[in-house]
Amino acid sequence: VYLGDETWFLGMVDPDNRSPIDLARRRAMLDALRAGGEPNRETAKLHVLHRALSVRAQRPEAFAGRYRPLEAGPHVCAFVRGDDEVLVVVPVRPLPAVGIGPVAVIPPGAWRDALGDGAARDLPEHSPVRELVGPLELGLWVREG
Repeated sequence: VYLGDETWFLGMVDPDNRSPIDLARRRAMLDALRAGGEPNRETAKLHVLHRALSVRAQRPEAFAGRYRPLEAGPHVCAFVRGDDEVLVVVPVRPLPAVGIGPVAVIPPGAWRDALGDGAARDLPEHSPVRELVGPLELGLWVREG
């Protein structure tokens, strides 16, 4: 992530790190997210970066530990980090509009939704991807307990 590229960059070239960056605006957007504001298209990337870095700060051993891919179908990237402490689920294609869609085989148990409402849920071993990802179509879960 380039400095100043914490939000959408809709350019035809790599980020130009010579351009002026409105740090005050980015700080205001981050403060609004920290205060409970819902991410929108403009702040989605900042939201994910902030939450993922917060998880990494809370569980550094998971990010220094092993990575284990999970079965989730041909169009979903799913894996756990550390000793099955952090779960990441990313569909690489849009999820089907109807039907159950792909299912991820995950370590069952209590997980906290780090990108959504922060609530802990008992997730079954065979979890529909649609239930693991939110409106950002990305799931970041942290093992409870």
